[in-house]
Amino acid sequence: MGTYGIKLATEVSRYKVSDELDGRRLRVTATEARNVSDAIFVYLTRPVSPSNPTELIADFHKVASSVDLEELPEDEPYPNSLPPWFRLNFVDLLFPSNSQLDECLAAIKEDVATLITTLEVADRLTAQDEVVYGDLDGGSSSSESSL
Repeated sequence: MGTYGIKLATEVSRYKVSDELDGRRLRVTATEARNVSDAIFVYLTRPVSPSNPTELIADFHKVASSVDLEELPEDEPYPNSLPPWFRLNFVDLLFPSNSQLDECLAAIKEDVATLITTLEVADRLTAQDEVVYGDLDGGSSSSESSL
């Protein structure tokens, strides 16, 4: 059994507003996490439109990498950060077809599996080298080094 884990809950619905507006909605939530944040979905904040730069929305971009987990804040971007990235524990997306929804869901699951594998592999350190700089024995050694 691994050290890290994420549990995903998937919800899907079909919406039909008119004959011209028919689509699918996908919501994936990280409902449980072990030794890792559940905020694994990365978003970028942007203005709704150029004419209204103060009204902001958040666009989903990807499943977080191990680096993203360390560097990006949860829930909202850091104040005045450019670009304004942050992480949440869910993603909610709309699709015009079942096949696009299925492709996206498969990619999300694959990316989450890759994240967990990456975290597991990163914990497996192998000793590579040991170097001593300076005098560790307080000068009682007969070996000297001069620069």
